Amino acid sequence: MGTYTKRTFPNDPNVHNRCTMHVVINEDYGGDSGKWSIHFIDVEKPCATRMCSTFSSYEPIKPEDSKPVSNSSNYAACLGHVDGFAEVASSSVALVRVGGKHAVVPKHTTRQETIPIAAELSVSEAIDFKARAAAVGGSPAERAAERGATPCDSAELVHHGGVCLGVRAGTVCVAFRGNDVPAAEMCNATVVEVVCYASMDFLALAAATGMEGQ
Repeated sequence: MGTYTKRTFPNDPNVHNRCTMHVVINEDYGGDSGKWSIHFIDVEKPCATRMCSTFSSYEPIKPEDSKPVSNSSNYAACLGHVDGFAEVASSSVALVRVGGKHAVVPKHTTRQETIPIAAELSVSEAIDFKARAAAVGGSPAERAAERGATPCDSAELVHHGGVCLGVRAGTVCVAFRGNDVPAAEMCNATVVEVVCYASMDFLALAAATGMEGQ
């Protein structure tokens, strides 16, 4: 079910012969609630439940109320609370892959042919990197603005004590999760292009375009 199957589409980017990952954002409007989900389609069975993750849902506070998302302006307000939604939906992110781990970073910071390796961080710099990566301050819009303001081609791999901590681009820090990634793996770092497609059922499309009930 989860076996990788390489797919190509006419609009795939051609950047340094990189691999492209395809995802679909889907909205199911049905019933008294709505759900937004994302799934990876470069597998044998892309529609399988295991390939799909719900990241947002909405429903009325009272049964007699209308759904909170019922027109295009409400859509924008609702999805604006999902950190990174606009960047993923507009294919404005890329994955930096090191030793089986991935960091999601602004695409414009990874246009260089290879991701450079920064000088080893000091103890205090490593602590600061981890703190920045874990920080959740500010609104989703403010965090998106910070990511959007990072300089082009600024992504770099950072490491300390023989471990690759993650990726830094300007003031944006993205740490790898889980087990440590040996610093030696940085020499094999790759960048994966991300292309996102959108899918809506007819009820969702009607509501998004201001024609609910049509």
